[in-house]
Amino acid sequence: MKKRNEESAFSAICNAQRIACAPFEFEAARSLRDFGILAALDKAGDAGLTEEEIKAVSGLSDYAVRVLLNAAEGAGILRTESGRTSLTKTGCFLLNDPMTKANFDFAADVCIPGVAKLSDSLREGRPAGLSTLGPWEGTLYPHLRELSHPARESWFGYDQYFSDNAFSDTVSRVTALHPTLLCDIGGNTGKWAIRLAKADSTIRIRIVDLPEQCETAAANISSAGLSDRVECFPDDVMSDTTLPGDPDVWWMSQFLDCFGEADVVRILKKVRAAMKPGSRILILEPLIGNQKFPIGDRCLAAFSLYFTAIANGCSRFYSEADFRRFALDAGLEVKSVENGLGIGHTLITLTRSDAS
Repeated sequence: MKKRNEESAFSAICNAQRIACAPFEFEAARSLRDFGILAALDKAGDAGLTEEEIKAVSGLSDYAVRVLLNAAEGAGILRTESGRTSLTKTGCFLLNDPMTKANFDFAADVCIPGVAKLSDSLREGRPAGLSTLGPWEGTLYPHLRELSHPARESWFGYDQYFSDNAFSDTVSRVTALHPTLLCDIGGNTGKWAIRLAKADSTIRIRIVDLPEQCETAAANISSAGLSDRVECFPDDVMSDTTLPGDPDVWWMSQFLDCFGEADVVRILKKVRAAMKPGSRILILEPLIGNQKFPIGDRCLAAFSLYFTAIANGCSRFYSEADFRRFALDAGLEVKSVENGLGIGHTLITLTRSDAS
């Protein structure tokens, strides 16, 4: 007897076939975009284009156009009626939706070659796919500035699209705390620090990040005319150095997902050791299980494999339960959890536990 809510065998095998076809359909979508076919069809609207018109736009042969259109139609990107091809709603979103573009470009330009080495990464516990982006070992982060075009633009586009959407919701929450000094650990390009400094003329900000990232951040801060209130503190948080303990707020945005579980706890302990009485840690992360829609959790789970195969070999997007466990292990207390910031971020507030 079939279990309640269990999908039918036909539905299951169709889903299995979609997974089997997915790599081919992704590449078909990329070719449609790169040859200008998606843009041309979008401009043509409901009237669509003929194969001859698509050939003229793309410069492709009869064979190339037909095989590409067949694959795209099967994927639900295009439809053909009475000899004219037009975009479906899915095709329109592939081309025009900013979130889809951020995910698609990141997958295409940063991840696809490296994720092909996922099995090696899982077996060996290292980012075997990192070498597809450059002659590097260890982790990707010290080499972000060295990424070639278009990987560099797509990496920062993906990272900043989601964080920027959450920043609008978090600036007011931080300024409401009236901190004198905020320490932005993993400040990257300095974009958040600049935005916060412009929103509150009284706050001072210290960015802690790798020397390479601090160099980029310092240049951006100088260009924004904020060097008098925003400073950089080059440091590898995994080192044994001691963090200056004067901040009122310790801020980490999309940072801890770059580390394995043991290292997350180690970083939190390092911050805890530096915290002065009354200070707090604010962690902004997209969490699996806290997304507004199931597709959000699916995307986070899938893109976690980027960390496995390319970035560092050991981290992932975490859940709220994970962070509660990390906090406990680090001697910290979860004071509040606020979901639904930006597209799907969660803001977690931690303080030193009473036992500390």
